[in-house]
Amino acid sequence: MESIAIPDTTTIEAEGIVLLAQASELRITTHQEYEQAGESLSRVARLVRKIKELFAEPKKKAFEAHKAITRLEATLLSTPEDAERRIKSAIGSYQQAEESRIRQEQARIGQEFRKQEEDRRIAEAETLAAAGHRDEAEALLELPVVAPVVEIERPKAAGVSTRRKWTFRITDETKINRAYLMPDEVKIRRIVTALGPDAEATVHGIEVLEDRIVSVRT
Repeated sequence: MESIAIPDTTTIEAEGIVLLAQASELRITTHQEYEQAGESLSRVARLVRKIKELFAEPKKKAFEAHKAITRLEATLLSTPEDAERRIKSAIGSYQQAEESRIRQEQARIGQEFRKQEEDRRIAEAETLAAAGHRDEAEALLELPVVAPVVEIERPKAAGVSTRRKWTFRITDETKINRAYLMPDEVKIRRIVTALGPDAEATVHGIEVLEDRIVSVRT
């Protein structure tokens, strides 16, 4: 790969420091000072062009080297990244299947517990009623049956962790809360560029501001 030479910038850097010092002290109060400011601006523009020309070739070589390195990196990464995607997809599918199985198992165990608890209460209530304690029997049967939370071991793999990431899709744009809508700034800017201050009456809800752009020919 071709080496990239860094140009000598000593002279240009000194010239820039001088121009910056002059610009920092610049005050325009007369036509003559205005003309002098224009000449200073031309010198600044020439220095900017000189700097860009000085670095054009090194930047081109650096950009070509960067492209080549990036291309090689992407080529090498494509294989392990493809493997990573496939493995993660398989892990995700297995985890979803396990979550579904665990929920079904928890529901089955909960139903069994409720059935056993209901049968036990009915038997106990019948015993209480037979002994003349009808109020206690009725109160026992009215108590809600709450199944315990059953923890079922989930699959684990060394070095692998999982977190949930929620996403969304829009089903009806007209029902989205206005607080979540984004103005189309690109379209608004085109209208402002074309109409200037008159764009306020067209767009509404904006204030058109003026920027004064100074340019110089070199």
